[in-house]
Amino acid sequence: MDIIELLQKNGPMLSSSIKERLLGAGYSEDAARQKISRDGKQIIRLQANLFPKRTSFLYLKEHENTGIFFENLFTALKTTNSIHYCAIAALAARGGKASLQKFMVLSGAPIMRKRQKNFDLLVRELIQSKLAFKKIENNEEIIELNSYLITEPLKEKEVDVLNVLEELIAAAMGDWLKKNGLGSYNKLKRIGDFNSYHWDITVPSYVFPFCTKNIQATPGFMEMSRF
Repeated sequence: MDIIELLQKNGPMLSSSIKERLLGAGYSEDAARQKISRDGKQIIRLQANLFPKRTSFLYLKEHENTGIFFENLFTALKTTNSIHYCAIAALAARGGKASLQKFMVLSGAPIMRKRQKNFDLLVRELIQSKLAFKKIENNEEIIELNSYLITEPLKEKEVDVLNVLEELIAAAMGDWLKKNGLGSYNKLKRIGDFNSYHWDITVPSYVFPFCTKNIQATPGFMEMSRF
């Protein structure tokens, strides 16, 4: 089985998928691994660390910056349950563009946690692999998906309507939390952080059982996400 011909026929693939095909063709585990390594002179490995250890995304020079490259890369991210897939899917659902602040919530990535990819690293890897780009719009930092990943682009007016509805819902939910005494009245935050994650709404709560009492009351937190 020729790996280059396989890539020419099917487009970019995960090394694990190629290995499965080699095993199906009668290769042993070691022989399949050696063949992937040996035949790699004309094959490019994606440099961004998007996949589990020992898994690479392989492609040919002819695939660079093409639709099939980004489509297959997106599918590979989904197959491996990558946090990059979740972040891209959330951004695509909003028309492929959002403020960097909003993307902190949409991505589901933590600010900093052991053994988990944090938000800053996630953004760097999306940009490094050209899956997304950063730019400035109306004095605000924006992150935007590669156009190949946007299957159903929203019109600008539709995005504006979505943003207005989101703010109305956020305002209503914040008002409900405060009026019902579920959150500290003057400490509600729109886009806040708690437990190393970003949320659409955060507010400290002194309501039992969220609040614990020792020498002094220690509030729990109410968080809400995602609109």
